[in-house]
Amino acid sequence: MKPYENTEIPGIKLVIRPTGTGFAQVMISDHSQLAYADIRPSEVPAAALALYEAAGLPQPVILDAPTTLSGKPLTVGTPAAPVEFTDSSSLFASDGRVFLALDPKRDGLTPKEARKLGAALAVHADAAEAEPDPAEVEELAVVLHADRRCCVGGPSDSDRNAARAVLLAGWKREPER
Repeated sequence: MKPYENTEIPGIKLVIRPTGTGFAQVMISDHSQLAYADIRPSEVPAAALALYEAAGLPQPVILDAPTTLSGKPLTVGTPAAPVEFTDSSSLFASDGRVFLALDPKRDGLTPKEARKLGAALAVHADAAEAEPDPAEVEELAVVLHADRRCCVGGPSDSDRNAARAVLLAGWKREPER
């Protein structure tokens, strides 16, 4: 559990912090009043839903982030190695997009499978959002390819993979002076 603090509304402070006893302590204060509540981790989703409802906001969908999918550790799939959801259904993220191939012969998903797939889609969406801009990948791949003397033509998939890895690691071009 990570501490959280929000002071965006002038004079109001919301703090959530672990207590060391397995509870989350929620504190809300303004200039004249202070309120505390201890919440079990298992009660956090219900408390979050109650906050949304009290604020008049649409009810969010809260899904546990999966650690496994089809009995295997969940990793973010790639075009070369998609994550298999069922025997003939797969999921992967590439170039800032999420791709899902479902088995057309299947009768559908159970509610439990659908929720797990929804959570896996959210994990892949987060990964896709973190992907570097495809134009930046291509630009860097061209630069990497230009220094190689082994190949003719444009950048290869290896150049693009290397460029993507460099950009994901946080490298950015310095502006020219």
